[in-house]
Amino acid sequence: MPNIEIYHQDPDKGAKAIKKSIEDILNPLGILPEAITTIIPCKPESCSGSHIWTPYIRVCDTDAERIKKIILALKESKISMDVEWLQLSGFASKEEMGG
Repeated sequence: MPNIEIYHQDPDKGAKAIKKSIEDILNPLGILPEAITTIIPCKPESCSGSHIWTPYIRVCDTDAERIKKIILALKESKISMDVEWLQLSGFASKEEMGG
């Protein structure tokens, strides 16, 4: 299950518009029913402490090929944001975890 995280200073305005854009971009890939989009309110800044307003997207998934497809779709859309991706080593559903 892909998880697309949006790190953004303004979760009510800017991040919701980005979320909608991401959903429109990913819809043709056929992964929306299982994709999760998470908005994480934050104020990214450099390690030196100077604030640089840089919202970004993180894509996490256990499937390397699906990550490549998502990144390519975001790139082709010219989303104009930093994007990082992580391949997760596993996923367990709540049912598998005793829920």
